[in-house]
This record gives sequence, structure tokens and C-alpha cells, in this order.
Amino acid sequence: MNYINVSRATVADLQPRNRLYAYNGDRLYVARIGNCDDWAAYKGSVNQSLDVVADCGIKIGEEEAVRLFGVCKEAKLNYRW
Repeated sequence: MNYINVSRATVADLQPRNRLYAYNGDRLYVARIGNCDDWAAYKGSVNQSLDVVADCGIKIGEEEAVRLFGVCKEAKLNYRW
């Protein structure tokens, strides 16, 4: 997978199957870009790998996800529940 730090991500980076990541304290967050102009975000521990958080992390709510991954909202992607 192609992981991009959210602090360096641009709208052009938001291609299907790409993933963004961010650290916040002891949490790791991963946003998965979908194939239908959608996305979802998951959280896990900083001790977990990016792949583990993306595949098995706890899904977070849209409000928290947009705060962390504002570029997804800027790109007008729909949050996937």
C-alpha cells in the first residue's frame, strides 16, 4: 500500500487504495481512500503497524476523522460508515 503522511498529503494524492496516516499522542490513525469517492478512518496504538491499524483498527466517527484528515473533506470525498 501507498501510505502518505497527512501533513504532506494533497488532493492529488487521494487516489483509490491510497492511505493516509497521522500520529496523535499514543494513537495512530489511518485513512483508507475507497474506490467510490469515499474514505474511512481507523485508530490503533502507535505500537501497531500501519497495515494492522488500516485493516483491524477501530473505526472513528466522521467529525474526528475530518479533524485529522481535512484533505479528504477538501477533496469532497464521502465518509464511509
